[in-house]
Amino acid sequence: MLNYSVAELRVTNGAGMFTNCTALVGGAGTHYDANYTDYTYAHIDEGTSNPGYFTAAGAEPWVDPEATFDDYGVLTVGGATTMAEALEFVGGKEMVAETITAIVWNSTAVITKSDMQGIDNPNLLVYVNEASLVPGGIQNVVVNGVAKEIILRDTIAGNNNWYCPQPFTAQKISYTRNFQQQTQIGVSRGWETIALPFDVQTIAAEDSRIITPFGDYTSPYNFWLRRLTHNGLQSAQQIEANTPYLISMPNSTEYPEEYKLAGKVTFSAENVSVPESNLVIDESSDIFFAPTFEPM
Repeated sequence: MLNYSVAELRVTNGAGMFTNCTALVGGAGTHYDANYTDYTYAHIDEGTSNPGYFTAAGAEPWVDPEATFDDYGVLTVGGATTMAEALEFVGGKEMVAETITAIVWNSTAVITKSDMQGIDNPNLLVYVNEASLVPGGIQNVVVNGVAKEIILRDTIAGNNNWYCPQPFTAQKISYTRNFQQQTQIGVSRGWETIALPFDVQTIAAEDSRIITPFGDYTSPYNFWLRRLTHNGLQSAQQIEANTPYLISMPNSTEYPEEYKLAGKVTFSAENVSVPESNLVIDESSDIFFAPTFEPM
């Protein structure tokens, strides 16, 4: 293997020698950089420790990993690219972890536990073609379009963004929220927004009682649910996927204890289709109401 140096190449005036040579890729993956067009990179590429534009004689040319990271936080990996290679290629694990929402794994390489360390989004979706490609203990895994269980969570800090790049079937899916706002008879209080990525089938209070929106009296325990229409806010009895609502749980000393629904409420469904994240925007004559699955 030959080790060239600038001196051996007799570069004495290399100003601009690589200008517009945009296809240059060194043997360790250093790509053309318009800030380095002189002789500085005129040597064998040693990666980030000593970047260069040359490849050692006899060495295989560099091939970029098959990996992309888009504006929705979706990391897509193909070929035989490893997770470590993919993360480095798209900007590094620390950068990716800040906004990642899904991994679409089309690679033949196996994802390891160490690959996933530092990627802490509890709502991360991982799409694989075979269950053996993802380590045990990883949640929200979609195998060939089917997920055994999806559990969605809120976090006080950090990345908990949700984005579904490909529809799938969830055998079980749930989201739990802790409702603590106070309400009062005859006063508009306690309202908050909610949008979920699946059609809700069952809503249960913390003590497992089934609860329903006012207007759906299949349960005696009810809460308020509103959806924006062209005629303003109207009562709703169903939470549909990717659609924004206003919601309020009865929580007042004026109510009988059994009808207070403050605390953890779980929204769930079984064997349900989870659609791609095409969000529904509701509007009235002068208001737009749009959902978001990331902090604003």
